Amino acid sequence: MDLMKSKSSKRIEYSIGFFLMSVYIFTSYVAVDVTISSSINSLALYAFLGWGLMCALLYGLMEKIHVYTAWYMVFMLLSLFTMTYSPEFIILSGQFYLMIVAFFVTYFIQMFVSNEKDFEKLCWVYAISSFALILMLQFTGNLVGGVGGDRLGQEFMGNANKFAILIMISVLLELWLMVYGTKKGSAKIALIFMILYNMYALALSAGRKYIVF
Repeated sequence: MDLMKSKSSKRIEYSIGFFLMSVYIFTSYVAVDVTISSSINSLALYAFLGWGLMCALLYGLMEKIHVYTAWYMVFMLLSLFTMTYSPEFIILSGQFYLMIVAFFVTYFIQMFVSNEKDFEKLCWVYAISSFALILMLQFTGNLVGGVGGDRLGQEFMGNANKFAILIMISVLLELWLMVYGTKKGSAKIALIFMILYNMYALALSAGRKYIVF
């Protein structure tokens, strides 16, 4: 009985974790100071990290150590070692902080996405998030750009490549959904529309290497 309660409690806590992860991903796309403040994304990130850390401490930090996590830990140790003799330690330490955040974000994502069904849901979160971003840009008159002028994403994200990377990731996951994730004709039609919409935005960002990829 205690074991069943423990498993039920874990499922609830992991469901909350998946929800917070979804909110973080969604705000990573739409909270770009166009109509939604980027501070909301920071708040979502802290909530996700805080909940993930609580679950990791509750159920064991070493519960799930995937190959990616092990590799990233080794990479971080090597990076820390090289920083010790670098003349630009202060500058590099700021970048190392971002590596720490990336490590925990990816670790907690792996913790809350434990099977193919969860991964399919995650793909839909990315698909909906990118679609919402492009809709928001279109309705606010910000879906403009191209090779001849300012690239799409340059103004509201500060870097057109950052925007192109986000859209590229969504397209890849939408393609996975097309092939493996859904058999419903209506869902496939919606995905085709989303992919074309994303590719249009990707072209406006002039991110040629991301389009090729």
